[in-house]
Amino acid sequence: MEQTSYYFRDHDIGSKFDFKHGLLAERPAVIETFAKYDRAAQATVIHILMQFDLVKDEYFHFIYQQYLLSKSKAVREAAQNALLVSPPETLAASATQTLADGNPTARAQAAQILPLVMGERARPLLENHLAKETSKTVRKIIELGLGSAVVGDGPVKTARTLNDDGADGYLAADGTEVLSPLPTAVPGPTPLPDSVKAGYCNLLDKAHAHQVQNFELQKARYEKATAEQRKN
Repeated sequence: MEQTSYYFRDHDIGSKFDFKHGLLAERPAVIETFAKYDRAAQATVIHILMQFDLVKDEYFHFIYQQYLLSKSKAVREAAQNALLVSPPETLAASATQTLADGNPTARAQAAQILPLVMGERARPLLENHLAKETSKTVRKIIELGLGSAVVGDGPVKTARTLNDDGADGYLAADGTEVLSPLPTAVPGPTPLPDSVKAGYCNLLDKAHAHQVQNFELQKARYEKATAEQRKN
């Protein structure tokens, strides 16, 4: 597949060969042999299907499954790009079904692409599913989608809380404020064991006794001293 891509580079092969008709006629064979290709070739096949406007009907469902199930990042990205130009109604039906009976990973994938394809029309679908979703990860993706500009009612205007960059935060390049996290509360003192308390009190008692003894010695010396010695 890589050699084919190299030799056909910068050539309008679509004008010389009816690839679209061939891809339609040989659809079962294309789908069947897809798994035998390496990941780069699989991504190329999906890209070709998108180029020839074939992301519909059986090819749509095939590409949608690759988007949900492929372990290759390159294949998933190619599938997502293809789905972005697919009929929105078809994607909405498949994604809604996935949200209803797919596993958490598939539901997360469906929730992620719906806003990109349907825009504001994805809002009721996402809101309806959010009320029933149990996965924290999927819920987070849905909430992010509902809060994005794609499905929003318009640009979100956030009141400035910072007068200038400083310890409280800074203004990011996109105009949003990045606030510093709140300071963590200092933990209180840890209670000491009774044995430690007893040892500490014993040291205090010894220190006090030493000071008292020293005071008594100084007092005795003062009382025995002459008037002249007391002046010095």
